[in-house]
Amino acid sequence: MGCRHSEHGPRLDANAVRCQNGRLRGLASWNHMRGPHDIGGLPAGPVETHAHEVTFWEKQIDALRSVIGAKGIVSTHENRRYIEELGHDAYDRLGYYERWTAALCRQMVDRGILTQQEIDERVAELRRRLEEADELKLAEGEAVKGG
Repeated sequence: MGCRHSEHGPRLDANAVRCQNGRLRGLASWNHMRGPHDIGGLPAGPVETHAHEVTFWEKQIDALRSVIGAKGIVSTHENRRYIEELGHDAYDRLGYYERWTAALCRQMVDRGILTQQEIDERVAELRRRLEEADELKLAEGEAVKGG
């Protein structure tokens, strides 16, 4: 059966999809429109099924999202949209809760609740504190081994 739109040629190509107005688009343009989360029908490799223990910060971000959702600051739909808008590289590179965190930071900046500078300063402070804690653990371990 042929397509009624002459620009698509005499027959329906198996790799074509219909757009909203009934015209056809090639699969390549359809794939370009896919978000990083939209992997339906694509080979994605094995699914990790092993459980991992949720870390302290993952519990914190989960609680924070619950509170700001309950307060009506952001909605589930907005959370999902911000995660989808991270882009393919960030979506693939970041873990589950890291995506939540990146999306939440962007939401807070977009709503004027925080500035990017405030977020960057806090992240730098937390990194410094973690490095100091690691150095302290290392120094304590050396003292034990040497004594």
